[in-house]
Amino acid sequence: MSNALLAEPVALRPDWSYETSGRRQHYTIQALQEGRVIGRAHGSFEPNSDFVIDKIEMLSQHRSRGYGTLMIGEMRRKARAVRCTDFVFRGVMSSNVRAIGLYESMGALPVHAVDDLYDFVISPP
Repeated sequence: MSNALLAEPVALRPDWSYETSGRRQHYTIQALQEGRVIGRAHGSFEPNSDFVIDKIEMLSQHRSRGYGTLMIGEMRRKARAVRCTDFVFRGVMSSNVRAIGLYESMGALPVHAVDDLYDFVISPP
């Protein structure tokens, strides 16, 4: 999705090596509009293994405008660049129907984690 299709231009600021533990890289990515953070995501990845999103969030007034999809697209590009095998949205509550709809529209399949939490996996990213 190009910025031209979004409601207002947004810039992404990824930090792919926020922290390292062994081969696993922890990352953050921020969505900025006019210099203000309107959304963010964080998680970890290991080359030739999995790319995990632990949390993705967008300020309520900026939801359903394509900004989250833009961030996910950037993370999927990174996952492919480091040859990750799976792209995982971790710990999604079963009641979060909007997020689940988005993840499933991208081809993610649910995997029951615990209680009412699911991981949604896209393989390959």
